Amino acid sequence: MSQNHSEDLGNVTRNQGGQFIDEGGTMFVFDPEEAVLNGETDAHLQGTDSAAVNAMQVTMERSGADYIHAQKSFLTNSGAREIASDSAKLTGSGVLTLNAKSAEFKQSSAVIANADTLNLSESRAGIASAGTITTNGSVQAGMINAGTIDATGDVHAFMLAGGDVKAGGSVSSTFTPVTAGAFGAVLAVVLFLLGRIFSKR
Repeated sequence: MSQNHSEDLGNVTRNQGGQFIDEGGTMFVFDPEEAVLNGETDAHLQGTDSAAVNAMQVTMERSGADYIHAQKSFLTNSGAREIASDSAKLTGSGVLTLNAKSAEFKQSSAVIANADTLNLSESRAGIASAGTITTNGSVQAGMINAGTIDATGDVHAFMLAGGDVKAGGSVSSTFTPVTAGAFGAVLAVVLFLLGRIFSKR
């Protein structure tokens, strides 16, 4: 057997009965769960954790993931660091960063939620940004930025920026033009005093 022929055999694989056999002696067994996580089919995680989930549709129950990429994501009593999805629905779940075309939160939370349309029901968000935000029940947020806000429940945000606000409930913001002016005045005084202190050194 020639040296070249031996090198070729080490790089050749062939399919036999659902298994991939390396002619060099290493056996590879097809793993359906691994295929799910690589986006070859739908992913359903129940009571398990995963570093990354990439599939057409992801369904998670009492599970966790660092990164989720899917057309549709459904999380129930689960958590994720980052979600990139066409549509996402979270129930009793949490996410650090979400980017989606449409997202629905029910008794869930997000540090940053960015979507074309965002529905918040009894939920919380650090930063909620969307073209249209609809709310149901009590919603709390650090900052809300939306072209249209349709609130059927009470919404409280530290900072609120909305082009068109339709409120069936109470919509309040701590950071109003008055408080913003007061905050700016206090900040200016603090910066002035700090400048005087450091200029004497």
